[in-house]
Amino acid sequence: MIRNRKILFWRLRDIWLDHNVFLEDKKSDIVILHSSKVLNKNKFNIIILKKTFTIDLSQSKNNLLKNFHKTLRWSINKAKREHVDVKKIETKKNIDYFYKFFCNFCEKKKIPKPAVKEFYEYDVFVAKDKITNKYLGGCCFLKDNKKNIYRYKHGAVIYRGQENEAIIWNAIKRAKKEGYKSFDMGGVKPTDDKKSYDYRHYSFKKRFGGELSDFYTYIKVNNFLLKPLIYLSKPIIYIFLRNQSNTIINLLNNLKILK
Repeated sequence: MIRNRKILFWRLRDIWLDHNVFLEDKKSDIVILHSSKVLNKNKFNIIILKKTFTIDLSQSKNNLLKNFHKTLRWSINKAKREHVDVKKIETKKNIDYFYKFFCNFCEKKKIPKPAVKEFYEYDVFVAKDKITNKYLGGCCFLKDNKKNIYRYKHGAVIYRGQENEAIIWNAIKRAKKEGYKSFDMGGVKPTDDKKSYDYRHYSFKKRFGGELSDFYTYIKVNNFLLKPLIYLSKPIIYIFLRNQSNTIINLLNNLKILK
């Protein structure tokens, strides 16, 4: 997925998983790549390292389930018993309808809303109550065009029960069926602080049995006038914001300078 945006007067190109497009871009003022691939570190102004869980999809469905934590298998079975119906939605109309649900979720959580056009590029899975036909939640997944990675990107669930687990399990099965090599659970922050949100987030994703691995954000500056500014911003990115690139994006959104 590629997003072309602006920070004030500068063109920013945000690229997910496609490192060739990133390396070939010589025109955008700032180019950002999010990838699990290790690239030559000397070529980039900033590299942000994060962690993620990756699941090997070459194994059988039975082995995938075997590697799940027993509480996760219980949750998936419980979702079936509680009439949780998970489907991948295809039409623009259905995606627009889910997007409204997602925006309401963002407002309650006080987090920035992604643009609706992004949702058209994702695989979107939703969970509904079979009896009431009401949304229980949904998740969006990014797809590598070379079928190397199928990555969790956004989620919004009401946490009535086990709808989140059921959605992700259905996405894993779809990714395997379509021939993807690995399933990426999205970013995590490993921590031992059991009272923190990061620990709950980390523990939830760990239950899917993936391997803890590296995920990189590479930032390349083509505009030579911007290079000193990027250089000076490194302490902010690495120290004050603790390598949280999402924090930077949220800050720019709140300041109304990211378009």
